[in-house]
Amino acid sequence: MDTRDARTLWFLRFLADHNINEIEFLANENKDEIMACYTVSLFDGNTIQGKTIKTATIKGYIQAVNDFCVANQQKAAVNFKIPASKVVRLLNDQAKFEEMPARRLPFTPGMTFAIMITATKDKDFLGLECAISNWTGVGRLAATRLQEFAQDKDDEVMMYVTPSGERIVRAFTRGNVTLFDKDNVAVASAKPSDRAKVTGTIIEYDVQKNRENKQKLGYDRCTNLDRKRYDLTENMMQIIDRADQLGQPHHLPLAVFKDTAGKVKYLTGQVYTEFVRQQIKKAYPLIPDNELSLYSTHSLRVTAANLLHEAGKDGSYIKLRCRWKSDCFEIYLRNTVKIRRQHAEALQVADNELVAMGIV
Repeated sequence: MDTRDARTLWFLRFLADHNINEIEFLANENKDEIMACYTVSLFDGNTIQGKTIKTATIKGYIQAVNDFCVANQQKAAVNFKIPASKVVRLLNDQAKFEEMPARRLPFTPGMTFAIMITATKDKDFLGLECAISNWTGVGRLAATRLQEFAQDKDDEVMMYVTPSGERIVRAFTRGNVTLFDKDNVAVASAKPSDRAKVTGTIIEYDVQKNRENKQKLGYDRCTNLDRKRYDLTENMMQIIDRADQLGQPHHLPLAVFKDTAGKVKYLTGQVYTEFVRQQIKKAYPLIPDNELSLYSTHSLRVTAANLLHEAGKDGSYIKLRCRWKSDCFEIYLRNTVKIRRQHAEALQVADNELVAMGIV
């Protein structure tokens, strides 16, 4: 009985189907062409279970061939570290193709309302629902990253360790947030009369992907009372108040809430994602599961980029305000409903010219 790995046997069957001798394959110094054909065959669904599989799984099939070669005192058939390899290029292209439909989606206005308003009706200010509402209010405008507010575990603080060995709290603490008045002077008081003087928020970003650590960005407070509930500063003040009422030390993360047992917990990315998907499903019960899965904590960053794009802001502005150094923000942009309507409005001028010519 042949005890070799099932994926190895599958590859040997591929060789046999293409009239390639196993010994000749092992002796071939350049196996790239054969392995490229095998990779394409796997892409087409010619797999053990007879169905298409993801790139990561295909790499496992190829690694089985590498192991087979090494076991027979030959070098690996595919070196994944060589970009020029046909197999590596095929795998990279396929990975990009798979990534396209799985990119996170921005929250629509209806979804934002469901998460921030509907979900908080009659709920405890210190509870999970209100905490998620507030962080959605901040994140959708500040393009907040997961690590800037959430933890991996609800009882453990994640830390950055710098090259010098310094430990920095990963998520925003009270020290990262400054409320300021019309003269750009900090307002530390929590009194309602003093809070009324607050005209905006400054957030300091300790550690960033773009390497602009300690960057500070200001966000003006909205003066329109109808929009107050969605304002970044209003939500940030509630986040601060919640943390203070729960006795959260200023050097620890702000994203905390009181669970149903009365215990103080950190907000996690998983809890956030599960909650917003529940609210979206309630608001839109017919939404397909595969589309629902495209909403997560990362939707905050996607939403921020698209809100600015819909408002007509150019790439340099979006990069500046959402903290990107390159043009990679463009992969976040979507053909939203508002963009679709703007397209139709832009074409009205051309349509009017045709009407004026009597062409109907």
